[in-house]
Amino acid sequence: MLDLTYKTILLVDDDKDFCFLIKMMLKKTNIRLHFVYNGEEAIQFMNKQEKNSIHLILLDIQMPLVSGYTVIELFKQKYPEIPVMAVTAFGLTGEREKCLSSGFNEYLAKPFEEQDLLTLIDRLLNP
Repeated sequence: MLDLTYKTILLVDDDKDFCFLIKMMLKKTNIRLHFVYNGEEAIQFMNKQEKNSIHLILLDIQMPLVSGYTVIELFKQKYPEIPVMAVTAFGLTGEREKCLSSGFNEYLAKPFEEQDLLTLIDRLLNP
């Protein structure tokens, strides 16, 4: 079992049911999980965090107010050491490549299996 006791993830997604699902998927890992529901909240949240307090960001692409593409641009400038994974229902052909070329470290299209999420989180947090 993946033990992430000393790690913290920020999940940015406007779908509260999806956030609950991720919480249930990650419960066994003991990870600390913070939720915000749009890009603007993500920017505000990160501005209030101490350095190195967030270890991974899971970021939706299509959100109200500020898109995931706008958020990743800002985060890669301001927090280049924090890996960011695109977690999106926007799974069109070429979308993975677009996300990776925009600065995302990894891409996961919804719906996905719990093990796929855990594998990518482990890869990003334990390179």
